[in-house]
Amino acid sequence: MCITTSNTSYMADAIDFELDRSGRYVPAVVSGTYSLVDKLITSFAAVIATGAVALLGYTTTMPQPTDPCTSAIFWMTLSLKFGLPLIGWVITLVAMRECPLTKEEMVNVQKRIAEKKAAAQSEFYKKQLQ
Repeated sequence: MCITTSNTSYMADAIDFELDRSGRYVPAVVSGTYSLVDKLITSFAAVIATGAVALLGYTTTMPQPTDPCTSAIFWMTLSLKFGLPLIGWVITLVAMRECPLTKEEMVNVQKRIAEKKAAAQSEFYKKQLQ
């Protein structure tokens, strides 16, 4: 979660952390939650864009390519293009500040999972040989 850059790695780390923490393997719950949040945020983007256009005064028509570029359009475009991602980044930093996983902790989690798997496999083989 705190150590990688791709979403799939974040999900894999979250799945491994939950397996180590609770003993439950829940990849469907993690990926389903991620998918739900991703779809909610993505659908909210249309509301933000529509609201921004309405704030500029386009209540009965949409902006056209032939419309003159005003300072209001310029600043609204800059705030949507750079401001919202910056706000999202700050929110992510605040949320991740509480993240208990570091690179070292994730290595320990993976070691503990490997030990649990080896113990379970050993127990399985002992039962099969009896």
